[in-house]
Amino acid sequence: MGLYEDDEKYRINAFDWEGKDGFEEIMNGGGFDAVIGNPPYIPIESMSDDQKNYYVKHFPQLERKFDSSVIFILSQLTKLNSAGLLGYISSLTWQTGENYSKLREYLFTNYGVISLINLPFDVFKNAYVDTGVYILSRKPTRLYLIYRYPKKASISRLEDIPFLEISNDLIQPPDFKVILDPVAAGIIQRLQKKYDFISLGEITISTQGLSGNMFVLSSKPKKDFYPFLETGQVYRYILSKENIAYTDMSNKSSLCAFYNAKPKVLIRRVINRQDRLMCAYSDEKLVYKKDINPFILHSQDEEQTLFLLGILNSKLFSYLYVNTSSIATKDDFRQTTLAE
Repeated sequence: MGLYEDDEKYRINAFDWEGKDGFEEIMNGGGFDAVIGNPPYIPIESMSDDQKNYYVKHFPQLERKFDSSVIFILSQLTKLNSAGLLGYISSLTWQTGENYSKLREYLFTNYGVISLINLPFDVFKNAYVDTGVYILSRKPTRLYLIYRYPKKASISRLEDIPFLEISNDLIQPPDFKVILDPVAAGIIQRLQKKYDFISLGEITISTQGLSGNMFVLSSKPKKDFYPFLETGQVYRYILSKENIAYTDMSNKSSLCAFYNAKPKVLIRRVINRQDRLMCAYSDEKLVYKKDINPFILHSQDEEQTLFLLGILNSKLFSYLYVNTSSIATKDDFRQTTLAE
């Protein structure tokens, strides 16, 4: 409290939870029976360095990239009594996002997830973020309920929800992702028990496509210039090239390895409306825009690259991906992501 002047403390209605001007009696009695709210969604990019450093220092479950809604989860769970519940309507990125593994492990190990309702798109008219209602508990649980509304559904109330029951036994390290679909999770676990799998990152090098404004384009090639896909797109097994320009890569030598003439799989960042991944093959010298991510096998073998392409374009692979990642089926921007 010493950080603020009296007028600033009055403006933000600051208080000490355990102090006589806060909730001293409730906290001395063990905490709240229930905490409900709509915590603000502020991305880390909008936070000051002092804010970020403070949050990371006080909440070790935060990782490289986070938003303010998960800070409210972590802070308010500690305000519950032994039988208390926390209910929020807020961002659902934490459920499967790559940067929330520590948070999920903390929740499933020390607390409980009661129910998750992933809502249709545009529930909050002015909020550009996918939203869900979730109930968490102070006591650990052995299962949780989940229901995902179709993104374009129109609802006015929550009733008669056909929940799926998910056993916590399906939650697996190291990422502890929330299981969105028990059938997809069951398939993956059966395969993992029978076969040894490696990640795509273990056999390839990859990079995220770059924004076109990072390149100075020319209509004619010059020394150290690369062809640039100014307009075009990746579809299943097809690289559509509508307009090719040229760009100077002499000061981007570290990126040239991804755009040289060698076998590669191109994965489109945006998933199509049929929930299918869009992947194509290329072995030409070409720079791609930001929504096309190139993957190059360490072996640089054409036959193996085509084999990988077939796997990524399969219906089974798309089904498993979109049903284990909440970001994959965002209505406004369904996408794949590159984990760091």
